[in-house]
Amino acid sequence: MDKELLRQLLLCLNKKAFSRFIYELWDLNTYSTDKGFKKVRVRNNYFEQHLAKWSETPSAYDFQAYDLIVPFFMPLELLLKTQDISFIEPTLRNSLKRYSKKIDDRKGSWFFPVDGQYIESNIAFVTNFSGIDKDTYVDQIIPKFQKLLEEINLDGIAHVGSIDSFLELEFDKTLMAFKNFMLKYDNEVSISANEDKVSIDKFYSDKYITKGTSKKSNSPYESIYITPSYSKSEILLEFENLINSRASENTLERFLTQYYKEIFGERYDRIETQLWLRFPELDIAGSNRRIDLFLRNAVDRDWELFELKKSQKLTRTYRDVPTFTNEIFHAIQQIRNYENILKQEKVKQKFYEEGIEYYYPELRLVIGNRPDISTEQWRWLKTTNENKLKIITFEDLISEMRMRYNIHTKPININE
Repeated sequence: MDKELLRQLLLCLNKKAFSRFIYELWDLNTYSTDKGFKKVRVRNNYFEQHLAKWSETPSAYDFQAYDLIVPFFMPLELLLKTQDISFIEPTLRNSLKRYSKKIDDRKGSWFFPVDGQYIESNIAFVTNFSGIDKDTYVDQIIPKFQKLLEEINLDGIAHVGSIDSFLELEFDKTLMAFKNFMLKYDNEVSISANEDKVSIDKFYSDKYITKGTSKKSNSPYESIYITPSYSKSEILLEFENLINSRASENTLERFLTQYYKEIFGERYDRIETQLWLRFPELDIAGSNRRIDLFLRNAVDRDWELFELKKSQKLTRTYRDVPTFTNEIFHAIQQIRNYENILKQEKVKQKFYEEGIEYYYPELRLVIGNRPDISTEQWRWLKTTNENKLKIITFEDLISEMRMRYNIHTKPININE
């Protein structure tokens, strides 16, 4: 892979993916020897790199240092025009203030004969900027970050790393870190081939960075999406096999996450998984909850919640009338609970700060097998219980895939 192709790939990574790549890059510098070591620790979205050198005295150090690596995202034009960086990034400022207190506590318990000399921290702000001359970094960008550290009394020297500096100074390590990232990361990036060639398709999102946009593109970059290497029929066949084999919910979730565009449709341009709703005060049972899949509908420019339940019986008969089983009713109530939490303003604000801006998410329950009742009864049962909630069976998804991709295969009997 040449330098320019790697640059374009890095430019297309969104915030979460780029942060994970940065971790892989710094993790390459982690080592341990008899004389010293470096260790990367994750603190929320930041990485703390512990550097130390052992002393000849047992269980003592000659020196120790704690460097902080902070992934930073803001359109360059907005950063340069803004006098006060903390005005644009209040979350960054508050996080650094908490880290400053942690440093003060660490210094307060420092015992020099054992802990060694304490070396001033380097605070490395790592950006996805590219194509910027050195003078701009020296005269405008770095001074802004140094001023921020001084304002919050965080002792440290500000540094700025960018895609340019990675590629120019450590290309081999950058390439290795990117390969490690692609092998491990399974959330935002899909790697595949289109017929006989590999392509990178760039797309734009609606207000992904809501504080400002780039002049050149009028919109920031988001994730990389490449046509899947599997053919549509192979994806369909594997999906059918998972349903027939009664795969676990975790297995289904991983598969749907990897091939969500093929399964749910091209209108979805982004997916988030394992999202926690840590608002027990809003929960009907006072608990934390986890959303299975959250998909952004690029057509409606809003998000949709998908709750997954593995294949199971959907209905039973009560006095000759079909009704949902207790498990289905419980699943419906669970989604209603999610809906109540998500509509609260403080929850919207929390996700907004993480780059997920939603308004009125539609609710989807993906569950079970098509029941063995008449179409009239099934339609009546769904319509009676949905009320802003759409119930989808795995068979529905498979049938829609066949029609969408004009794939004619032997019909699946998921009730066998």
